[in-house]
Amino acid sequence: MFKRRTRKILDMATPPLMTTYTHHAHLLSILGVNENTEPWIFSSYIQIYADKDLINTSWADFYFPFPFQLRPAEVCPWIFTQKMGRDFFQDNWINFKEAICYFIDKNTYLHVMLDQYYIPNTPSFRKMHYLHDLLIFGYDKEKETFSVAEFDDNYKYSKFEVSFKNINDAFINYKECKNLDYLYGNILLYKLQPSCNYVFDFENVINSVKAYLNGETMEFWKLYSDKYSDHNKNMRIFGIKYYALLSDYVKNCAIEGKNVTQQLFYLLFDHKQLMTLRFKYLSEIGYNYDIIDDLLEIEKNSQIALNLVLKYNLTGNNEIINNIVECIDKIESNEYQVLSNFLQMYNSRGI
Repeated sequence: MFKRRTRKILDMATPPLMTTYTHHAHLLSILGVNENTEPWIFSSYIQIYADKDLINTSWADFYFPFPFQLRPAEVCPWIFTQKMGRDFFQDNWINFKEAICYFIDKNTYLHVMLDQYYIPNTPSFRKMHYLHDLLIFGYDKEKETFSVAEFDDNYKYSKFEVSFKNINDAFINYKECKNLDYLYGNILLYKLQPSCNYVFDFENVINSVKAYLNGETMEFWKLYSDKYSDHNKNMRIFGIKYYALLSDYVKNCAIEGKNVTQQLFYLLFDHKQLMTLRFKYLSEIGYNYDIIDDLLEIEKNSQIALNLVLKYNLTGNNEIINNIVECIDKIESNEYQVLSNFLQMYNSRGI
């Protein structure tokens, strides 16, 4: 006799390679279960960009060559991505719990914005109605829980269980939240492909490093940016220009008596960690440029900068600001030299 499945948990690689933002952490947790995805990962996550008005927006991220409102998973060849409007469930009275279980049974992860007020172990639980995205990757019908990945109440990217009821309440009370839904009313469904036709191309890395060092305005803003919209290229900086912007931002925070947004420095640290891992990977596949020790030093200094920011936010001691700025300048100078030397070695070798 056929026995109905009562439990299924999809694979997740944690901790992922970066955790500044959940959309990267979700994707890399999925990709991390298949080492064949490394060529795509290490060809990506090189360029960064930021809003020039950091003091008001506090926003920067990794750049991907895609139209503005797409997410990284939507251009990753290893992931089959579908979008479903959340109103599909609300307007048609489809049981959200059963829909989640159906997709999990199809080896599909769900990336969804929910009200953290109803999600235990999160910063806003029972405190405020606040939309944030989590990844649902499993269920247990006997325990009546879903397995999710999200920032916990210590702001650490974690895996934990949430009851069916809490997930449902967090879903149906979506409109109680006033902050931006950056998934634009969609639920994203991710399915890891067993194989894909992506072939590692070292030229991709070379071109991306060049664009990073030159602070080049990238495709979307160079070609399609609307000068009257908030996508205006004059409102964005790219690549190594991030450092000067970050220094000015930190100084302004001290002047205005504001905390420094930690994510801006977690992004910096994630970028340096991944750059080190990238060149270790390149060495493993035959592209040895002997700069890993230099990259590790840059990575260490980015960790120091992050720790100084955490200390400043805790103490409010403005003397720490000078140390942060000095650390940013040191990272910029060292990185420019190391990556410039790498490009020179590449040009001399031709490989």
